[in-house]
Amino acid sequence: DVYKRQAGHPAPLLARHGRPARLLPYEDGGPALGLLPRARWPRRQVELGAAWSLMMYTDGLIEGRVGTGGSERLGQDGMVAMVNGRLDEGLAGEELLEAAVAEVRELNGGELTDDVAVLLLGRDPERIRRGGGSAPRSRPASPVVARPLGVQRPPL
Repeated sequence: DVYKRQAGHPAPLLARHGRPARLLPYEDGGPALGLLPRARWPRRQVELGAAWSLMMYTDGLIEGRVGTGGSERLGQDGMVAMVNGRLDEGLAGEELLEAAVAEVRELNGGELTDDVAVLLLGRDPERIRRGGGSAPRSRPASPVVARPLGVQRPPL
């Protein structure tokens, strides 16, 4: 079990083996982190299970447009469908994140106007038992735990 606090961010995406990814419930996320000096955020207990992946992201990922010049945004439902498509292809870990961000940019018709940050946490007891870590890697392991997928700044 884990406790989550939203602090103004969109609902995390939970994926479990053999099931479609889904958004965790989002009731009251509270104010954005750093907005109010004495803010409090409601917490919610979430049961993750033995094997899982949890994707947390900023709204820049879901606010991109769908199609060049379009007014429709990708939104959370569009992101969930897109991530499920990549999971069905067998993508996981860093490859999943890179493919997701690349597809969001492509759907948008170019760079996004808001910053994008994505974090994927996961646990795979079977892979850990085999000594392979918690996610497949396409490259040898490195001491770097996380790396930016590209920094974008909104236009001035």
